[in-house]
Amino acid sequence: MALSKTERARAALHAHAGAGLSLAERRVLILCDGQRNRDDLVALLGAGALSIIERLLQDGYLALESGATAVPRLATSAGQPVEATPAAPAPIVSVAPPARATSRRSLAASKMYLVDMLQLQRDPESVSLRAEIQTSPSEDELVYRMMKGLHHLQAVAAASYARRVGDRLAEILPEQHVSRLDQARAAWLQSAAAVA
Repeated sequence: MALSKTERARAALHAHAGAGLSLAERRVLILCDGQRNRDDLVALLGAGALSIIERLLQDGYLALESGATAVPRLATSAGQPVEATPAAPAPIVSVAPPARATSRRSLAASKMYLVDMLQLQRDPESVSLRAEIQTSPSEDELVYRMMKGLHHLQAVAAASYARRVGDRLAEILPEQHVSRLDQARAAWLQSAAAVA
C-alpha cells in the first residue's frame, strides 16, 4: 500500500529547521511519493525505517494512498509480515512473498545522502551543487554531479569528514558507479598528498 506525504509533511520539509524532524525522518518523507510502500522504503533505507514510518503515520506526516484502506499487518513467528484480508468473513491470512534479496545500494539513497551532506556546508557553492544534483536529467549526469559534489566536500571540509562521506557513498552507491567514485577519491588522495 503506497504512502504519500501530507500537507503537514510538505510544510515540514520546506521549513528551514525541518520542523524538528530528524534526518532519518526527512529521508523517509522525501521518498514517500505515493508510489512506494513500506517494503520499498525498507529496501532503500533498512529495517529501521519501519518504526519511523509508523511514527510519521501516527503524527500525521504520512498517509496511505487516497482510496486505500489500511490492512492490519501481523508478524509471524518467523518475523515475516503477513496481511489479514479485511473483506473476508473469517480472518484469512496470506504470507507475503519472501523479501527480495536486494542490496542496500541505491542511486536515490546515494543522491539523498550527498544532498544532505552538502546542505550541512551552507556555502553558496554547496547550495548550487545541491540544486544541480537534484535536477540531474539523466543517471550519468547525476553521477557526474555527485562526484563534483564530493570533490567540493573534499575541498571545503575536514579530511576525516570527507573520507567518511566517501566511505558511506562507497557502501550505498550502485556497483556500476563505484569505479567513478574510486577515481574521484584517488584523485583527492593524490592532491592531498601533494599539498602535504
